Parts: sequence; C-alpha cells; structure tokens
Amino acid sequence: MSGLLVGLDVNYGIMQNNYLHVRNLYNGKTFLFDNNFFDVVCCHTVMEHVKDASIVLREVNRVLKPKGIFISVQPNILSPSVFISSIIPDYFKESVFSASTAHSIVRDLYKTYYKFNSINRCLKILHSCGFLVLEVNTEGPPLYHFGNPLLLLIQTSYERLLNSQPFLINFRNLLHIVAQKTLQE
Repeated sequence: MSGLLVGLDVNYGIMQNNYLHVRNLYNGKTFLFDNNFFDVVCCHTVMEHVKDASIVLREVNRVLKPKGIFISVQPNILSPSVFISSIIPDYFKESVFSASTAHSIVRDLYKTYYKFNSINRCLKILHSCGFLVLEVNTEGPPLYHFGNPLLLLIQTSYERLLNSQPFLINFRNLLHIVAQKTLQE
C-alpha cells in the first residue's frame, strides 16, 4: 500500500493523531503488522526509552520489506547534556519539568535507558538484528534547556563550538542513523 502513514506508540494519545492513517498501541513485544509490510520505519527520540533495543529492532526488521529502510534519531550519549541527563534520576527530571513555566502543561516523561545511544552501540545492535548501516550523522540542536534562556544560551554556544571544530562532531546532541534491512535467506 503506497502512502500509508502509520503510527505506533505506547501512549494512548496516538489514537487522537489525525495525521495518521492507522494508529496502533505498542504492547512492548510485537508490532501488529504483517511481515515485510513497510518500505520505511522511522523512530524519532524513541530508542532511549527502550530497555532492550534488540527486541524492537528485530520487530522493525520483521515488518520491513527486503531492502527496507530504518531511520532513527536519538540523543547521543557522548553529548554532555545527554550524558548529564542520563545520570539524573527520573524523579528529579519530573520535578524540573513540573516546575518549569515553559512546560507547565502536564507531560508524560518516559523512563530512559540509553541502551541505543552511542554510535558504536547502534552499529553493533543494528548489525546483530540484520541491518546494514548506510549512514551515521550527528547534529546539535540544544536539548534539555527546560525553557530556561540561560541554559539555552549556554547550549547554543556549546553547539556552535562543536560545529566549528570537525574533531568535535561526535559530541553533538543527536545521532541520525539510516540502515537497510539485509536480504533474507
């Protein structure tokens, strides 16, 4: 089927997303789709919330057509702001979000595991799940500033420094990975 936009999430709020043609809740184990169903699967800031990336990536591989494309964007654990966030307890993050005026709307904060958040880990896990990595990039928009102008200024300055020095690109905030499902035997 061409042009089908499908959403899969653990949050029931996906059922109200009118941009999607199909909406499904994820049970944490299997995707409710046939084998070789999708041409492309995208995950944007999802994999840091997955306890076992191999389980999810095997399912992605199963539902992708042969030579299908997997695109993933996730926080880079080598970025100082992401690393610091990874060692801060979730209860503290929740209190910061609830106290922030920029995030006064009630938000769901999902537990973070950071098991698929470095280039080496991503390459290893993707390969073990039957993917050929086509491209790995980093980028650095400011993350985790909680609406605080001072934190935003510090992070923006830091990102400009990273972008000015080619040897520092592995420390940018986000990993972008494009992988292809290898042919099945």
